Amino acid sequence: MGLCLRAMKFLGLGASLLLLAGCGNASGGSNPGGGSHDAGTDAPVGTPLNDAANCFLVKQGSSGLVLQSTLLMPSGPLAGEVMIDAKGTIACAAASCSNTAGYSAATRVACTDAVVAPGFVNAHDHTTYDLDPPVDHGDIRYQHRNEWRTGADGAMALPSQAAIYDSLSVGAIELRFLVSGVTSIVGVGGTPGL
Repeated sequence: MGLCLRAMKFLGLGASLLLLAGCGNASGGSNPGGGSHDAGTDAPVGTPLNDAANCFLVKQGSSGLVLQSTLLMPSGPLAGEVMIDAKGTIACAAASCSNTAGYSAATRVACTDAVVAPGFVNAHDHTTYDLDPPVDHGDIRYQHRNEWRTGADGAMALPSQAAIYDSLSVGAIELRFLVSGVTSIVGVGGTPGL
């Protein structure tokens, strides 16, 4: 198992989305340190990861991960680092994270042909209703939400489902968003820890 896969397993699904930008398909490339073998946990510094992003191991650490790459920041692109701490939390995204707690213990990977960007943001959602199945309404096209909600303007009102608040169901909804690249949701509901 390569360093990218080991890091993704360590970090969990959420933080691994950031890492995907630096772990592409195998296409070779020239990386400092030469060689073409897969980088394991005891790989020497400079070992290439044999990916499309030209990633290579800068320093093998014991906890946490630092990705050195081009970062898409609110102010624009920046050559910098993203540090994911031992808990899987993004601890720093800046030109340098060297002053962040845990930096010296983190594994550092540089990706010369990658961009690290935030995930998609779902700016409006009612996640507690996202498990509702589609309701058959034939060929009716509603012009306003009150038509389907209340039967306004003589339209056929549709049955409404009760909101779901149990953490298992809401967690499944949030994981569905996460797998599709959404890392932030502004909406009703939520599950701690996701």
